[in-house]
Parts: sequence; C-alpha cells; structure tokens
Amino acid sequence: MIFLLLLCGRDEATALCVTIQCVSLYLSDRSRAAMVAAALLAVASCIVFGFQHGFEEQIGWYVILLPGGVFAAAISDIITRPIPSVEPFVFWSLLIAISLAWYFCVSFAAIKAYRWASNRRRGP
Repeated sequence: MIFLLLLCGRDEATALCVTIQCVSLYLSDRSRAAMVAAALLAVASCIVFGFQHGFEEQIGWYVILLPGGVFAAAISDIITRPIPSVEPFVFWSLLIAISLAWYFCVSFAAIKAYRWASNRRRGP
C-alpha cells in the first residue's frame, strides 16, 4: 500500500487496492520448513565455502553450520569401499541431504513451537 501511494498517489492507489485482490498463501508447516531449510543451507554453504577463513576457523564453521559433514564422511567411507571413484559424488550428496534434513527438522520444530506458543497465548 505504501509503495502504491508513493508510485501513483492516494486516489489511484485506493482504486488499485480495490481492484487487486490479495492472495494469501496457505502453506503447510512442512512447506514453510522446507523453504527455510533450503535458505539456511544456502547461507551456511556461502559462509563455509565462500569466505576465506583460517584453517582452524574453517573446521569450526564447517562442523557448526554443516553438521551433516561428519555423518556424510563416515557413511561415504562405508558406501564407497567397493567403488572408490564415486566417493566425491557420494560424499557431497550425503552432505547436502543430511544437512538439509537437519535444517528442516530445526525449522519445523521452530514453526511448531511458535504455533504452540501463539495458540497457548490466545487461551481457550
């Protein structure tokens, strides 16, 4: 509404607001958590791989922001014993999948906690 007022004045903005129907997105909590998880994974990857850190700092950021890396390394060692040439693909696939699942669980729990707290505050 403020953007419309700045763009075309008060009368035209009112006319536009009357003719444009607002579409509200009714997304499930899983959909919201999946979008947030993808965004958090992208931000974590940019922080870990996009900025130059010292060696010890890089390990710290890697373990904290991409917790799937620890599990991906262990699982990929087991999976790639017969075929060692696919190790990079398996490792990176597992890293992304496990970290995405981790961020999804954290986001979903945060959304559910928010919903529970907001419903609790309203009362019966």
